[in-house]
Amino acid sequence: MTNKKRTESDKGTRAVTAPSKGTPQVAAPVATVASDFAGEGLDEKSGAAALARVRSLVSSLLVTPATAPKLNQQAAASTTIAMLSAISDLRLGPRLQKLATDGELDPLSLGRLPDLARAAWYLRHQLDRSAALGSEAKIPESLHIKAQDLRSRMLQLLDFVLAADAQVVAELTMIRQGSGYQDLAADLVALGTLYQNHRAMLMSAAPLHYRDSDAQDAPKVAAQIVAELGKSLSDKGDRSLPLLLAQVTTQLAADFEEVAAAARFLTRKQPTEAARFPNLFLASKRTRAPRPEPALDSDHQPQPPTG
Repeated sequence: MTNKKRTESDKGTRAVTAPSKGTPQVAAPVATVASDFAGEGLDEKSGAAALARVRSLVSSLLVTPATAPKLNQQAAASTTIAMLSAISDLRLGPRLQKLATDGELDPLSLGRLPDLARAAWYLRHQLDRSAALGSEAKIPESLHIKAQDLRSRMLQLLDFVLAADAQVVAELTMIRQGSGYQDLAADLVALGTLYQNHRAMLMSAAPLHYRDSDAQDAPKVAAQIVAELGKSLSDKGDRSLPLLLAQVTTQLAADFEEVAAAARFLTRKQPTEAARFPNLFLASKRTRAPRPEPALDSDHQPQPPTG
């Protein structure tokens, strides 16, 4: 939820929290947000119109496809619809408005969510449509092989050494569920972070297989993938779409959590109701297609890396 005071240093480093030029100064009535969103639905016409309304809002965000939140935008749009419907069903509107009046909730977040969700859905749809029509972004085969080998090696080592760490296992499960070049880049960033966070244990438990360079190479290879994707897309289609999607996704994630956190607080004593306000990242990643599991030995234990 929003703090009552924001420092000047926050500007330019977070999602937009104040209305941009052309953005309505008054939040949409809470009671009508969900019903209006559900009534209009998700389609190209409404998505394009929503994008036009939020373009000026997100254009100042300092974000790139490599640094934007990693989530399934179409699933995020559906999750947003469900959350807005829950707010309406549970009649939380007046209570959320009171929090906004008290300075505990950004009053514009809820009103922006429908347009941000539609815009994210539309941009993802446009990029996926381009791919289906044969203009899918490509990366060099040598880079793809390098990234896949690096990802596989890091996954196997983490799985072998940290199989008893439930949090790490959960993160690795999410990583395995990705598909496509963007997910591959995101996987490498996540694996690099895990390597850095557990460096001492990895070095101690598997000194013959641990490569300190992998932790350094993972984010670099991820950045190369994103750069190649941007180049490919700019050669074949609207070069503004990937950046716009990154900006819209960043603002959507920020506004969703702003509202969801407030709703979870209001329903904290009713677990069933509180469950209708999930973490957007987890909710959207559940739809990712599974990837093959690391090889297992005869005892069904992860094998140590061979390279």
